[in-house]
Amino acid sequence: TNTEQLEEAALSEHTFRASLVGELNTLQHQIDDVSEKLSKVKRYTKLKSVHDGYLAVSGVNAKKQYAKKYEKELKAFAEVKAELIGIYQSKKIDGPDKLRRQRDELIALRKQKNTRYQESKKKTRDIDYCRKALDDYLKNERDNSRNSKIKSLE
Repeated sequence: TNTEQLEEAALSEHTFRASLVGELNTLQHQIDDVSEKLSKVKRYTKLKSVHDGYLAVSGVNAKKQYAKKYEKELKAFAEVKAELIGIYQSKKIDGPDKLRRQRDELIALRKQKNTRYQESKKKTRDIDYCRKALDDYLKNERDNSRNSKIKSLE
């Protein structure tokens, strides 16, 4: 019957929407992870020149002076380097351009899935409206039938 078909359609659409929510959440986590990596790689790149400068300095006193002058930057470089080693675990560290492309692709995919989610949400509202309209119609028909039976008995 029409009611059963609407119930099936509603259940199917709700299930589809729930799976999209899961996919959107997973994509958001992936975007956050890539964004965090990108931030660390950019910081590493920015601080690497200070570290390279330290390595280029010769002489013990000159190294000490350089280390004292750039203490914060060298400490920050060591921290971000350790974090990246922890993330990439001795694999080659992705460059910022590759990470930006990855993030942009994930964002585009999230946008696509979000559009499908919005369409599904609208479809669910439409199905719910049809179910309510059909229920109201059937209730009205039952009431009319009951009223006409009562009038015929009088």
